[in-house]
Amino acid sequence: MEDITSEILMKQVMNVFRGSHLMDFDTMTFSLQVLYWAKISQSEELDENLKIQNYTYADTKRVLEVWKMLANKSNTLFVAYSNLEIFSHLSAPCVGEAIRRCVDFAEKGMLIKFDPTDCFFKVLGKEAGEDFLPPELADVMVAIARVSPNDTVYAPWSNSIQLAVRAARLGGTVYMETMQKTILPALISTFVEGKIDIVYGDPFRGPSAVENGVLRKFNISLSFPPINIRYTPEIIDWDLYGRFKERTISGNALAVWHIIAQTEGRAVIAVPNTLLFSPGGDRSLRDELLKQERIEAVVAMPSGIFAHTNIPFALLVLNMGKKQSMIRFVNAEADCFREPISKARARLIDIEGIVARATGMLTDEYVAEVKNEDVIKNDATLQVSRYVLSDSTQKINCLLASSQTKQLGDIVSIFRPFPMYRPRQAPSAEDEIGVWEVVTSDLPEFAYIAHPAKEVRLGTTITQRSMHQFLRPLDIVLIIKGSVGKVGIVPINTPPPGEGGWIIGQSAVVLRVKNHNIMSPKALAVYLRSPIGQSLLNGIAVSATTIALIQQRELERLMVVIPTMVDMAKIGNIIDEQATIQAEIEELKERQAKLSKHVWALV
Repeated sequence: MEDITSEILMKQVMNVFRGSHLMDFDTMTFSLQVLYWAKISQSEELDENLKIQNYTYADTKRVLEVWKMLANKSNTLFVAYSNLEIFSHLSAPCVGEAIRRCVDFAEKGMLIKFDPTDCFFKVLGKEAGEDFLPPELADVMVAIARVSPNDTVYAPWSNSIQLAVRAARLGGTVYMETMQKTILPALISTFVEGKIDIVYGDPFRGPSAVENGVLRKFNISLSFPPINIRYTPEIIDWDLYGRFKERTISGNALAVWHIIAQTEGRAVIAVPNTLLFSPGGDRSLRDELLKQERIEAVVAMPSGIFAHTNIPFALLVLNMGKKQSMIRFVNAEADCFREPISKARARLIDIEGIVARATGMLTDEYVAEVKNEDVIKNDATLQVSRYVLSDSTQKINCLLASSQTKQLGDIVSIFRPFPMYRPRQAPSAEDEIGVWEVVTSDLPEFAYIAHPAKEVRLGTTITQRSMHQFLRPLDIVLIIKGSVGKVGIVPINTPPPGEGGWIIGQSAVVLRVKNHNIMSPKALAVYLRSPIGQSLLNGIAVSATTIALIQQRELERLMVVIPTMVDMAKIGNIIDEQATIQAEIEELKERQAKLSKHVWALV
């Protein structure tokens, strides 16, 4: 109820400025500054001559002078009231009315429990940007961290203010480190009774929490670091504290290395899904965490809970004080943990349920406990979907265990698309040839691929070097980016490589069967199109950003059921039967068109 009241109070003050030229974000910031002025004026902390009641009918110049004096009361207030140029955009009547409203709220005692912590996210939505988290996410992260009174809490980066406030209210002493002297963290912290130190510095290049030449260690760290930022190697070369164990430009990995270096207990870090499966620096980080047995839990979070991005992410829970031989994987992506609020957005629900599963208080179908060593054997992959399996996935695994199988990489050669080509409409050159590109929309649900619709041009030099990349009869085309898992098979009458040949688009790969006696191309196409094949393909798909993709190393490991020679022939015939039916369908469509072609025709 208090949160709702805070939102209403904020909106009522903001409404005074409706029709002004200020953006909602600036209006909300100014409104919050007036509200704090009104609140502190009710206490003995503020000098009588600075109290808001004296300025209900003052002009903006007088109010500006008072705010300058208010800003000099502390370092926090100096930052919180550092945007005084905003007065040049405000009219005296609006400022006066805002002051009178806030005075009225204060005198009625409505500001005693006023809490602006989550108001910016709730009121502004997308306009709040990256500096504010969904309140439910902040609740989950702090609850998983299990902040206790007198804990020291580290909260780096500017979007940590909601985490800092929650930790402070639980009795923690919070050290919030942010790169820019932004107004809002300081302003919001003024409403909090707990201890929050806001320090301005770059956590990567010049961390500020340093004592006697070494990084200070905190009991708990809470953070949602900037996502997918790239850094130059000088970050590592100039590091004075030995934080980074791997030379990488991945900001995701560097952020985790930094937090590890400043944490002696539990760290709850929101990370993009790429950190859970990507090679390079991300893989090196996972290897080290697994080797040291520091991973307590990984919680997959639902998409759509942010107003400004749908990037897939998870909570990585580390324990730097106690080794973890088992890792808890929690699937909070399931529908029971999200409530749709629009086509693209959702709200996180069942906070207590997510926390109970992440902390080991509850184990059910949404949780898997996996030995640290087994995760290492699984390519050090931390993606939750690899361990928390649905009923259908478990049934498929039982089927695979009772059947003769081979890995797809043992059955086929995999070819990627040509790296460079131009649209057909581009000016032609003597050293280019015209070819046809098979794209996702060309792949039918049944039968063979029909003639592609898109013509492009290839340089003859690259063509001569890569003749094997042209599609051949009975090649299988598989989409691995975007509409992952869509499958097509090339017909027997495909043109030969070269001028007029077929190639694949950039989102696909070619699967070329090595030995038709082990697995025929037609049978493999039917298998990959089947519910089992599609489930397996979807199971290895990952979401790097908002686009699903299948990594080649995972594709090569895909298990394929090998039928007997008799069954393989029967299965292969399905494609030809589908082609016959498709031809009949096309003929019927043509007959349909002819029936009305000459009726009321335009001559």
